[in-house]
Amino acid sequence: YFTGSNNSVKNCNFENGHRSRGGALWFANVNNTVIDCSFIDCYAVGTGGAIYLERENSDIINCSFVNCYVNSEGIEYLGGGAIFSSSACTISDCSFVNCHASPGGGAIYFYRKNMASVKNCNFVNCSNYNNVILVGVDDFILSLMDCNFTECNGKAWSSSGRVDLSNIRINGTLYDLSLLDIRENSQVK
Repeated sequence: YFTGSNNSVKNCNFENGHRSRGGALWFANVNNTVIDCSFIDCYAVGTGGAIYLERENSDIINCSFVNCYVNSEGIEYLGGGAIFSSSACTISDCSFVNCHASPGGGAIYFYRKNMASVKNCNFVNCSNYNNVILVGVDDFILSLMDCNFTECNGKAWSSSGRVDLSNIRINGTLYDLSLLDIRENSQVK
């Protein structure tokens, strides 16, 4: 549990982490960086199976998430099988394999009005009842670039905010608009 600012976690392996929020890491303040880490079999009872980001400006770079999940037994269960973020963040060059959440966001759940980007990431066999990436609020801007979704259950993402897309492949095929859950007042560019 990190409460200070400007935290950095590099070259670490987390296995079988378990908490109510962020099975391996919980960042409660600003400017956090997680680089070259692996998260295996991490889970949370409520939110963020491996990582819970509570404040602004976090970067998750070149990390792998395998068998991370959220179990909906908790009082507060929003989801995010691997990552839950209520902050502006960038997730790049990461892989998500067999991540799931019974509430929302099989791999990632973004919450609160903000901006985030997910770049050059691979999602394999990630599931939720409806989506792999969930944006849970209006006035949120998500940029998805050069990502692949393979054998994932449900829609690639669901959003009530704006989603900017670039070179998205689902099961090896370029993005198909029918796979997007577009809610009222959403924008797709």
